[in-house]
Amino acid sequence: MLLTACLLLLFSLTGCGGGGGGGGGGDADPLYSEISAQTDGFIAAVNAGNLDEAMGFVDSNLFYYPMNGESVRISAFRDRLAAFLQGSSERQVVIEDREVLSNGETSALFAGRLACTWKDLAGVSHTAAPETVEMFWEWNAKWGITKISGHADQGLAFPPAP
Repeated sequence: MLLTACLLLLFSLTGCGGGGGGGGGGDADPLYSEISAQTDGFIAAVNAGNLDEAMGFVDSNLFYYPMNGESVRISAFRDRLAAFLQGSSERQVVIEDREVLSNGETSALFAGRLACTWKDLAGVSHTAAPETVEMFWEWNAKWGITKISGHADQGLAFPPAP
């Protein structure tokens, strides 16, 4: 009995030794902290309503996959984000259940569950349905988002129409 309890305690402290996983654990991707910090910066700028700061995290070669299923470029994403920021207040965008999968030291896939609430200009509260978001980050003198979509290039509702 005591041996079983000790083994369970040891297992819970050391984990199962499996691969992958996010959350910054001991076996997390080597770029997890760095890519999560970049994503947090982007989300913080969106929540603050700062379009220029948010777009500072976006690479000029961005591909964006909105709900209509078409791949669009950076100007369409900027316009959609600007409309959301200008037509909303009290934005609360969060991403949970994070995963990072790096490809060397200069690119990484960030994925998570995005939730978004906001008030429109009339003060009416809105809650978007949570959705999976994937952001591909590339290093080119600095980190930048090169692609943003739902899972496997499915359309993304974010940013929502205010």
